[in-house]
Amino acid sequence: MNLKQKYPHLRTAIVISSVPDPVFQRQLLGQRAVEYFEANVKPGMKVGISGGYTLFEMIEGLPKKERRIQIYPTAVIGRGPTIMHIDPTILVTLLWAKSGSQPGTAYSVTVPPPEAHTSRPQIEKNLNKLKAKEKVRQVYQGMQSVDLVFASIGSMYADEEYRQATQHDVRQILQDLNLSEEELRQEGVVGDINYSYFDEDGNTKKGWSFFLSLDVDMLRDIVQEESDRQVVVIVGNYKVKALRGLLKGKLCNVLITDRDAAQALLDRD
Repeated sequence: MNLKQKYPHLRTAIVISSVPDPVFQRQLLGQRAVEYFEANVKPGMKVGISGGYTLFEMIEGLPKKERRIQIYPTAVIGRGPTIMHIDPTILVTLLWAKSGSQPGTAYSVTVPPPEAHTSRPQIEKNLNKLKAKEKVRQVYQGMQSVDLVFASIGSMYADEEYRQATQHDVRQILQDLNLSEEELRQEGVVGDINYSYFDEDGNTKKGWSFFLSLDVDMLRDIVQEESDRQVVVIVGNYKVKALRGLLKGKLCNVLITDRDAAQALLDRD
């Protein structure tokens, strides 16, 4: 059995060699994602870019050329005062620079970071306020119309070796929201895609929407469409538990991963 047999919603499953160094593994995945990007992204397309170091590796490896595409972030996030992660806005800017830097071809918007001790009802109110702002709404609606999404995933259960080697740390973004990994794990969260949180079945729940994003339900709708739209996820064996939930929930239709992750997925009943 291969991945496409076990997960029939996958149109493409690309499996590369596994290496013991998680940083090098991420670089190899990024290199393979470059090949997929160059083969599938065509002029006139709308491309959504998530955050993270794996996507950074992909964009770093792309040749600089005129692409005539439109670029959107897959999430709108307020951060500060320190930097702990590579957010979608940064990667949108870098991809724009690699793709010709033409005015009107990339879209993003800045929003203030959340205040300390924010409650979940207040988070929901803040998101509704953001949606009411014209420029935020323009970007939020634009990200929902993309033809291709390139994303990795976050994990509440990332391997400790990976956390140490890559300085993987989601605590700040959760602390800004008065949340913790332990709290979300107890609620059933195993991971996130585009900063939208999901459980082991790939489902989200009320109270898990903390950011404006191309969220779990929107991604599932794209995958279920009879269209050429693609959700491409690039992730290695260090986040298998989250990857399993992602695939069970049918949240992507293209997967780029490594052999150890693929084997772990196939070995599980």
